[in-house]
Amino acid sequence: MKGRSVILSDTMLATGGSLLDAIQIIEKRSPKRIFVITAIAAKPGIERIFKYDPTIKIFAAAIDPALNEKGCQLAT
Repeated sequence: MKGRSVILSDTMLATGGSLLDAIQIIEKRSPKRIFVITAIAAKPGIERIFKYDPTIKIFAAAIDPALNEKGCQLAT
């Protein structure tokens, strides 16, 4: 992966925890850039990823503004 662009696909970006774990594993292999493609993303998860690394590009088909008390997305 060294010097290459990497595309991560995640059907649902909620809190960003598992995606952040994947990003950290990939970063150890020195990619040029990381792109994330997701069907639906919640703002808290997007913010968590951008706080960690604002250069990561996230493409989402839909964005949910919040999570419920269990950390799940509100949209169905």
